[in-house]
Amino acid sequence: KDQLYEYRLAAGPLPPDASPACCTYEFSVRLRFPNEFEMYHFVAMLRRCVRVDHYQQASKMLEYQKQQTAAAVPRQRQLYKSGGQLEVLLVEARRLKPLQSALNTVLQSDPIALYESWSKGRTEGDPSQSNQMLGPDYLPELMGTTDGRMPKQTPNGSPIATFVNFRMLHPTEAAPGEKPGRPEVVPYRGQKVQISSVINGTDSPVWARESELEAAGGWTFRTGMIDPDKFPRLLLEFEVMQAAVFSATRIGLIQIPVTEEQFLTNPEQRFKNLWLPLVNIKDGQQTPNITGEIHVMTHWLPAEMKQVFSDGREKMQLSTRQMFNKQIWHKVSQKCIREPIYGTEALYFRNVYNPNTVRVNGEKVEAETFKNTFRRHVEELSHAVPYLECLERRQLNAWNLFKNELVEKGLENRGLGELRLHWQDTDNLEMLNKLQSLMLRGVPSALRPQVWAEVTLASRVSATDGAGQTRDYADEEELALAAEKEYQALLARGMELNSDAMHQLHEDTVLLLAWESTSPPLPEALKLHQKRIEKAKNVVTALLACEDGGVASSESLLVLAFFLLLPQGYKEASTVSAADGLTQPSEQSVFWLLYTLVCHRYNGMYREYYGLPVKRDSDPECLIAGCGAMQDVNLLECCVAYHERDLFFRMNALGFELSTIFYGAFMRWYATLMPTATVFRFWDALLFQSTNPKTQSLGGRDYLINLAFATLQVKRNELMECESAAEMKGVVLGFLGSLYDTTTVIDLVHAADLYLWGGAGFSSGKVSYLWTQRDEMFKGINQTTKWQNQILHRLAFEGQVRPPKHPSEQFAGVTTKTPE
Repeated sequence: KDQLYEYRLAAGPLPPDASPACCTYEFSVRLRFPNEFEMYHFVAMLRRCVRVDHYQQASKMLEYQKQQTAAAVPRQRQLYKSGGQLEVLLVEARRLKPLQSALNTVLQSDPIALYESWSKGRTEGDPSQSNQMLGPDYLPELMGTTDGRMPKQTPNGSPIATFVNFRMLHPTEAAPGEKPGRPEVVPYRGQKVQISSVINGTDSPVWARESELEAAGGWTFRTGMIDPDKFPRLLLEFEVMQAAVFSATRIGLIQIPVTEEQFLTNPEQRFKNLWLPLVNIKDGQQTPNITGEIHVMTHWLPAEMKQVFSDGREKMQLSTRQMFNKQIWHKVSQKCIREPIYGTEALYFRNVYNPNTVRVNGEKVEAETFKNTFRRHVEELSHAVPYLECLERRQLNAWNLFKNELVEKGLENRGLGELRLHWQDTDNLEMLNKLQSLMLRGVPSALRPQVWAEVTLASRVSATDGAGQTRDYADEEELALAAEKEYQALLARGMELNSDAMHQLHEDTVLLLAWESTSPPLPEALKLHQKRIEKAKNVVTALLACEDGGVASSESLLVLAFFLLLPQGYKEASTVSAADGLTQPSEQSVFWLLYTLVCHRYNGMYREYYGLPVKRDSDPECLIAGCGAMQDVNLLECCVAYHERDLFFRMNALGFELSTIFYGAFMRWYATLMPTATVFRFWDALLFQSTNPKTQSLGGRDYLINLAFATLQVKRNELMECESAAEMKGVVLGFLGSLYDTTTVIDLVHAADLYLWGGAGFSSGKVSYLWTQRDEMFKGINQTTKWQNQILHRLAFEGQVRPPKHPSEQFAGVTTKTPE
């Protein structure tokens, strides 16, 4: 028996450094026992040894914690003066030629002239013409899952050849009273200018996609050793050029500081990810371009970190691309993707990965792994934060100029929606064009709650009409206080309701809690998510309490309230609950915005989406909203059937129904299907269109159809190659979930708007005739569905199962009474 508990393991030859002090190895040992008893006994002994080892380590940690440590000295920010070397990585540029895209063509045209040209049909002199129309070649490579290559986020635009000149400049000192001279060019290895490679065929070049530059992540510019004492105001200049046969012309340039305030030379922040807007110099003044941005990443290597071996070779340092991978590694290692600004889980990513949809020239190829797809989307979100900041500065500058113009005209106290109606009545085309251009180029995130309320006339409703309580106050503070009191009164009334709509709202709230699926759960993130859901629930509760509102309980309405309450900004918070530098919308403002869009006569554009249908005396009580979203889906199907006949037949052959995706997309305004920043950018145009009296088809809702049709037409080739309805759904959802460029979604909407309503579609009556036919068929089927719902309603109560005015009135029907 004593021999039974003795174990001997004969190890093979070990290397001389196989010691825990020198090196740790992992060994794989196979053991064989004569019977199961010895095997189980050995495993139990091994488990006991591991637990004892863990206990000893924990005891040592407790002893170290009990030891008294010296008081920590606060570390002061040190300004290093040692030199170093700077590496700049040129990744991509976007929209260098703005006038060639459909959106910017519209921005430069007269809106009334556009409307008249669309209603008459497209001509050769149509101001809305663009070099690149909507089609399968618009965004051919943008997919949720790829074959491993980096997809391009922007359309090709104008077929031009572009390159970038890179210089280091140092301003010269000027005597008092004299103009400063031209800056001195600091050469690198005898060259004053470093030139990138030329990319042809697009005004949105991506150097990171070139085969020879893919490993490095783009074109690399390097500097020599930079001494901050010698060059205290050193500048980097990026000059974007358009190549030509005999000479090159400048598109735009941008200068950024290097050593001033250690912007790029801070050893504590050696890596920077920057998006830079381009400008042009006119009469010695810098003028911002309408569009045009470049993406660069910088890596500063201090001199003290450079090590030289005995043979003269320098120690290999991390490249700029490797520094970026190191910065995002903690995000890549997580189990789910979180959007950096809003602190929410990326719900759209759940439907992005589908390896069955990856094809090259019609043949299925090996798709990228889920791990690589996850990493690529994390990279796109990391690039999105500085990109939003770049666009924000340009937008804010344009809006400040517009506000100054309103102040000069004495119109600063009137809302944008009221001014728009006034300018339309007075035919002030100049101001209408300026307002339209501002909205289409984007609303600064800090101004979004206010601008959305003004363009939808929600600010006017909350200040004057209210939800049935007209206010006659003259003071703005009293009006705001009255609106807050009315909202609180409606919320208190809604809390006391005990209706089916409130019960459904409670169930929808529980479903939204499942959005936070991090395992193990993060207490801070879960608490913040619950707090946001509670606020959204309060908004919907107040809407349900409106006596004259007629709002139906809908999960989509709760989702809209949730997203409208998210913070607005472009700064990435260090924690999920931090909101420094972000604009937080209030419950009251979101309530009045939704109330105006659904219930009030000033707008009411989405009454058919979220409002209760008109009730007749014979109809039972209805909990569902109207059929506006289904009508819009039917109109989308008619557009596809008329303009994309082959695609329509292919979808029907595979059994793919557009309503499986776009009914929910229309009800939620594409929230949870696209990145949140892109959703907000789309809402800028969508809400502005809700009060446009010169809209083409379905009021302000045609932008929903435009985006859906643009998605189907852009991915037409991929959809035609699908072999099942599931693959079609994966292509559409993957495309929508990959729209990280916020301006691309507006390009798609306006390109589809020109294609559908520009004279060849709805205005000619073809799509209208198809839509009318389908609507009549839907009404007939809907009447049958109403009869079925009435029978189900009667089954739950006492009476006969026979709807009123049924053709078979001569039959007695079936009773639901319990037999005695």
